[in-house]
Amino acid sequence: DFVYNTIPNMILTKDVLTHANPDILIIDLATQPGGTDFEAANQLGLKAILAPGLPGKVAPVYAGKILAQVIPRLIINELSKSDRSMLFG
Repeated sequence: DFVYNTIPNMILTKDVLTHANPDILIIDLATQPGGTDFEAANQLGLKAILAPGLPGKVAPVYAGKILAQVIPRLIINELSKSDRSMLFG
C-alpha cells in the first residue's frame, strides 16, 4: 500500500497511523513539516518519507502543466459553489 500526502497540515496522526497496514509506504509531498506524524510512524514501524516539492524538483515543466490545467477548474468549481452569477455575469 502507498499513501501520498499533499496536505501541509497534520492529517496522518498517530491515531490514523495505528490503523495503517504495517507494510504501507507513506510519501509526504507537502511543504515542511508535512502532514504526517513521522515520530509516530517510526514508533509504529511504518515507512514514511518527507519529500516536499518533489514533483516540482523532479519534473518542473510537467508539474507546472498539470497545475495550469487543474487550478482553473478548481477555481471555477469553488466559484460555482458560492455564486454562479460570478462566472457568467
